[in-house]
Amino acid sequence: MPYQIELKPLQYSSDSSELDWLAKDWCALAELAPQSSYFLSWSWIKTWLSQQSKQTLWLIQAKDKSGQTLGLGIFVKKSVLKFGFISTTQLWLHKVGDEKSDQMWIEHNDFLLAEHVADDLRTAILQYLYTQNVCQWHELRWDMHPDGIGANWPELDMHCHQVLTSKGYHNQLQRYDDISQGFSKNTRRQVNRAKSLLEAQGQLNLELASDAKQKQAWLAQIAELHKQQWQDTAWGSGFDNHCFVEFHNRLIEQNDTDIIALTLNGDVLAFGYNFRQHQSVCFYLSTIKKFEDNRIKVGLLLHTLAMQHYQNLGFRTYDFLAGDMRYKASLSDCSYTLVSDCLYKQRHRFCLDRLLRQIKNTIERTIRRT
Repeated sequence: MPYQIELKPLQYSSDSSELDWLAKDWCALAELAPQSSYFLSWSWIKTWLSQQSKQTLWLIQAKDKSGQTLGLGIFVKKSVLKFGFISTTQLWLHKVGDEKSDQMWIEHNDFLLAEHVADDLRTAILQYLYTQNVCQWHELRWDMHPDGIGANWPELDMHCHQVLTSKGYHNQLQRYDDISQGFSKNTRRQVNRAKSLLEAQGQLNLELASDAKQKQAWLAQIAELHKQQWQDTAWGSGFDNHCFVEFHNRLIEQNDTDIIALTLNGDVLAFGYNFRQHQSVCFYLSTIKKFEDNRIKVGLLLHTLAMQHYQNLGFRTYDFLAGDMRYKASLSDCSYTLVSDCLYKQRHRFCLDRLLRQIKNTIERTIRRT
């Protein structure tokens, strides 16, 4: 099937009329992509765009012969100086290329593609980007995409450096009537024991924020608890970053976000912050109260009750997202890999970049040894 593909500047501002047609096209296309992730929903993209008024944005759009939109994606164009002396123009898919601005951390990143043409159209878009000199670029940064979708890149003569791989986990919610049936005996025992110990102390409930006002109030509590929970780590808390805070204050206004609370006698033991898209739920972050009695696994119990809740509503997948953590593996029945790639348009740049990276890594290893 031939496609009409166009890459053009996206003139976006908070009062831009261009947002109206983009919202209409994006939402219509999402209906043709029932397997697409929440990170490609209009809720996420619109919120992300609201912070990009100072960025140079480029929209890729693919249509069929009748003019129906079958593919969409948004790039940020960025000029950087690599290794202190190589001027490089990068295209970042649905990211900015700045650590703080990207801390909300998109996952399952891809073009939004109609399901019936997804693989073919993805290749056609990349072929267009590679052969057409509409927007002069040297590197295309495509972070956190599902492993395997780059299988055709060698045919396009694109040169690829794999920057990062990350393992993720999800649970197929409709596999068992009782979610815990899919757990190992040890995990099931830990969950049941934690529940019994807490219920011996009073009334245990899983509560859902009822409206936007309560979500805002709970998010403020999450922020303070999350900063305390992560203050002594190398990564810190996203809530110390104003870009992250502004993003999520806007995102939770959407109807497809949930904040849940596990309470004991009305006191909050844990918060969970989740996204809903089609038949899937994405767990984004949590705050967990620690007990001196290490038999009380609040986190395991929070997720088990949350999964049971979403299963009862008819959802099919509970996605723990990226992060190879023990609790995710214990509560899941499937794993997957997300990959971050840097695609080079010119072979000589790829070879030079690889050589300089090797030299840099060698110097750093030598310094560490001395």
